[in-house]
This record gives sequence, structure tokens and C-alpha cells, in this order.
Amino acid sequence: MPENDQQNTSESRLSGPDSPEIIRSEVLADLFEASAAKVPEKPALLFADRQLTYGELNAAADRVASRLIADGVRPGQIVGLWLPRGIDLLVMQLGIAKTGAAWLPFDADTPVDRIKVCLDDAESAGLVTLANIDDLDRRCWLSDELQAAHPGPLNHRHDARPGDPAYVIYTSGSTGKPKGILINQGAICHFLRSENAVLGIREEDRVYQGFSVAFDMSFEEIWISYLVGATLWLAPKEVATDPEALPIALIDNHISVLHAVPTLLALFADDVPGLRLINLGGEACPQAIVERWARPGRQVFNTYGPTEATVSASLAELHPGQPVTIGRPLPNYGLLVIDAAVENIPFQHDASLHIVGFASETVNILSHAAPGFDTDGRVKIAIGLFDHGVRRIDICHGLKHLGVFLTRLRDGIIDGRCNRCPL
Repeated sequence: MPENDQQNTSESRLSGPDSPEIIRSEVLADLFEASAAKVPEKPALLFADRQLTYGELNAAADRVASRLIADGVRPGQIVGLWLPRGIDLLVMQLGIAKTGAAWLPFDADTPVDRIKVCLDDAESAGLVTLANIDDLDRRCWLSDELQAAHPGPLNHRHDARPGDPAYVIYTSGSTGKPKGILINQGAICHFLRSENAVLGIREEDRVYQGFSVAFDMSFEEIWISYLVGATLWLAPKEVATDPEALPIALIDNHISVLHAVPTLLALFADDVPGLRLINLGGEACPQAIVERWARPGRQVFNTYGPTEATVSASLAELHPGQPVTIGRPLPNYGLLVIDAAVENIPFQHDASLHIVGFASETVNILSHAAPGFDTDGRVKIAIGLFDHGVRRIDICHGLKHLGVFLTRLRDGIIDGRCNRCPL
């Protein structure tokens, strides 16, 4: 922070637990492969009448990775991923991870024109999909061909490093122009360990997988499950989009962990008694959700963080009769609340919130200006806090985030309402 800002501001710094043991030199594929070696016979993915164990999923993804590597895919490259919901999508995602490359995911209904814009902007090596696409001007790998039996020895990744890209998520922003946010391997691996140090998802859990892989909350579902060896249940699209059918399906499939936006829970007509943990994010959480869903034997959490901060940066356990907050920083994260005017913000405000965590990067369409770094090399992202509602603002070297409002420090907790949806 510039010296004149230090003189004119009042700062309150919150730090998450100092946990150096979860900062490791690893990439996403390492996390999955450790669980596959530990519990190869454990069901990893369940979808309709299809099931893959950790061992089977590992083998299928190895075949995918081997063919991609044979075609020149390497760590540091970006590969598009466009498939409908289902097991094949997650096999392809893991296969890309096993090459050491990053994936750029698209929803199944994304228009081809937008896919082309994003692939071009990210300088993608190609697209993993169901069928060749005319006029894409880059390689298409077909999922059926990638999963076919592999003659001879498999190709394996080499020289994948924590600083290599892990994934890119494109968002439209207030201008409607796609913007790419790139997260590296070390940052996402650390996040998974950091958040689960608080959530405590474990091997015996059965986890609902409902988010699009183009939304970063899907990492909480998919990759924390891979980290601990839990089982993922994927609902068919017609069930996932039906708030009456979904809670019944969660009961029938013995789901114990649900990651969701609060709006989804608000639409459920029935309780899901087997849920022991609900992790909420992506939008403001109403108090009524807490009163209805939190109870003895069930933990309800509220998470907060922009996409650039690697999914989430803070977390609160919610209890009936207590205010909804965004809580305290995750292990190895920090929150810095600045209570006076911040330079370059063109309108009156109450405070700004700086997140200290692990660095993300931006792809071509987004500003190339580097974020500000704290003295320990971790990225500092600024988010405006206002008393008149959510505002979109430009601060911290051109990065844009959703604002947070009605926020203050109280007993070491960030007290307020916020949105965590990417722009």
C-alpha cells in the first residue's frame, strides 16, 4: 500500500490459521492419484446406472491423458472442455489434469461462437468434445476416441509444476465481453486442502455433484471429494433442475454433503435428513435458510471469495438465531479491512476488503496489469464495501469484483452480506 494511503486509512487485519503443512509442491492430478492408490475399489463417480471406482476412473483418465500427450499437450497449455453433464465429462476433465495442462470449461448450452472467442483468447491447444466443429480453427479431440483401449505403454506427464495453469474460467462481466481468469495448480491444490481443513469432508461421505464445471464452486464438490476419496453422485439433468425431485433423489442416494447456492435450498419442499454438512456460496445467504436447515448433527457453512481468489477466501459456520456472516479467513488466507478512503475509487464508500491469498492470473481479454502483492508474495485483491448495496467497481489495478455491503469487523468476524458469483 502506498505510504500516503497508510497515513490516511485505518486497517484491521484478520488472518486465518497459519498452516504451512498444507502448502505443498503438487498439482491437481497428484491429489486424485493419491486417493486412487489408497482406495482403488471405492466408488468415485455414480451417474444413472453407471459407476466408476477410483481405480477405474484413474485408468480411464490415464488413457485420455496418454492420447492428449501423444498429440503434443503439455503443462502450461490450455485445453477447452465442452461436454454434457455426466461421467464422461469428469473423465475428460481428469484426463486433461493428468497431462499437466489446464482446462477451459464450457456449459453444454454455450454457443459455438462464444467457445471460439474464448479458445482464441486463451490460445488454447484445442477442444475436447463429442464431435468435430467446423470453423473452429483448432484441433478437436473426441471423448469416445480418447477413452478407447490404448495399445502399448501409456504416456505420462512430465515437469508439471505448481506454477503451471490448472484451469481458466471465463465470465462475461458488466460489459458482456468474455474475461478469462486463470488459476494455477499450486493455488487450487492449496485451496482444496485449506477449505477442507475447516469443512472436514471425509472418505465415507457421499457428495452431490450439481454445479457446472464452468463454475468454480464445482471444485468444492469434485476435487475436495477426490482429495479425501469420497463418492460423488451426479444427478441427471432433469432431476438436478427439479427442486421437488432433487431432495427426494438426495435421500434415495444417501447424500451426506451438499454444496449449493442458498436459492436452491429455498426451493426444496422437503428436508434431507441424511445431510450432515451443507456448504453455501455464490450469493447472499438469507437468515431464513439458516433457521430452516441448521440443526444439531448438521453443519451449515457460508463461504465467500471472488473467482480470482481461487474459489473462496473466508468461511463461517452458521447457527440459528445468529447473524449470517462471511466469517474468518481460511487457513493461510488473510482479510484486510481498510476503513477510510482508498485511492482511485471515484465515489463515497465505507471500507474496502483486501484478500490475501494465493495469486491468480488473467488471460488476454482481462487487464494484463499484475495484481498488488503483499510482502509474502501472496496476491492482494481489493473488493469495495458499501452501505447502499452491491456496486461494481474498478480497484486494485483494473481487476473487477462484486462488492460487499453492510460490512464491519465484529469479534474477529467479517459481518455482512455479499455475493461470491464471478462477474
